[in-house]
Amino acid sequence: MRYSPVVQQAADAHPDLIKSMKRSPNPRVICLDVGDPDFPTPEHICDAAREAMRQGYTHYVPGAGDKELIGAICDDLNGEYGCVFEPGGVIITAGASGAIYLICRSYLSPGDEVIVFDPSYTNQSYCARLAGAVPVSVPFADGFRLDRDALKNAINSKTRIIFLVNPNNPTGTSLAKEDVEFAARLAVENDLILVSDEVYRKIYHADNTHFCAGSIREAGDHTILVDSFSKTYAMTGWSIGYLATTPELAGPMNIVRMARPGKVNAPAQRAALAALKGPQECVRQMVQEYSRRREAIHQRLSEVEGLSYITPDSAFYFFCHFEADMTSAQMVDYLYEKDVSVRSGTQFGSRGQGWFRLSYCVSYESAVEGIARLSAAIKGLRERAGRPA
Repeated sequence: MRYSPVVQQAADAHPDLIKSMKRSPNPRVICLDVGDPDFPTPEHICDAAREAMRQGYTHYVPGAGDKELIGAICDDLNGEYGCVFEPGGVIITAGASGAIYLICRSYLSPGDEVIVFDPSYTNQSYCARLAGAVPVSVPFADGFRLDRDALKNAINSKTRIIFLVNPNNPTGTSLAKEDVEFAARLAVENDLILVSDEVYRKIYHADNTHFCAGSIREAGDHTILVDSFSKTYAMTGWSIGYLATTPELAGPMNIVRMARPGKVNAPAQRAALAALKGPQECVRQMVQEYSRRREAIHQRLSEVEGLSYITPDSAFYFFCHFEADMTSAQMVDYLYEKDVSVRSGTQFGSRGQGWFRLSYCVSYESAVEGIARLSAAIKGLRERAGRPA
């Protein structure tokens, strides 16, 4: 059976990602590879879904999504960051990935170019390729800061979108306010769309705070904010997110949306409403625990010879550079044999070669044991290579 050549092109561009999806599970392995919060979805959110079903919210949700949920999203963003989003600019999607897919299908044509930072979340370049567009990789400056010259020089007449991931997956670092403003200014000056993926915006450590691209008023008609309930409220399995922009930019996406690519069910939308309007102590508790794990991992990783990293200020990832004569994919395989799984840095871009990402979406005890296994494995490699361990 013949299939679209863009599918093969997308697969060929992300071989390490495809490989990891095919890996057989091993119960002995401590999984530090998946960004899926280990906390249960808070009970008041689950209760809202059950109550929605009892009340008959089991049919099609009209339009771009549940009106109360869309209103709550506007209230949350406008109240917390000073944005000015209107209900007509919000679309409920099947997670952040659903929003990215909708954006790419609505605004990209074959041969267009999009700017993606390297390393960053893979789904942006993946969806761009499925739309026939070409991802243009832009490196970060030292410390995973925005390289302004590299970004500016990557823009040409074919460029349509600048993708940001802030806070960043896989690095666990966030962009400075001035750098986000610089990217927004370039989008306005070059008539581009700035897509800002901010799904980790409520997960910051050590009193760091988030700057929302949607709060830049002068770039409002060039900006699309992407967010998800998955990470903040431990709702990955609910697959609910949204995009927020102007009604004008939302217009073409509402046309594509009518094809129903992954439309979100009604009970999940009522659950998301409860997440936004209900108590937020659950979020604070989860972030507090992430911070505890982060500190424990930092203390132990800092003692591992042959590893280096930037201490994350947000999200729940460490992005580690290793000194060994092997590729990132080979390192992942080696560590898996030692009963700890991490993710290859090349799943997030070619500049991830020589790096791996580890997640602390596991219990404190599992995180500590996982780092102990990783440390022993790296030490063994260095001893075999005749390097000091």
